Amino acid sequence: MALHRVRVEGDPGWVVVDEFAGQWISLAALSHPSATGLLAAFLVFRVLDITKLGPIGWADRQHGAFGIMMDDVIAGVVAAIVLAMVRLMWPAAGL
Repeated sequence: MALHRVRVEGDPGWVVVDEFAGQWISLAALSHPSATGLLAAFLVFRVLDITKLGPIGWADRQHGAFGIMMDDVIAGVVAAIVLAMVRLMWPAAGL
């Protein structure tokens, strides 16, 4: 039985566990789930995931499962940090 390597050019469209993980990580920064907080977490995560700034872009350029998962995990961590900073600096934001 021969083993074949599967070459993945980008994120396969049917793989969503990476998006799910990144979004949940960003939600972890919320003090309580509110509509404002959920929307902010979603938007910050998506902007970071689309723009691929800094280490997010580096992870996206890595090959295989590592790159597929890590870009969204890092985007989730950065989003969580951004949301936590907003929550600390602007408590009335409802995050």
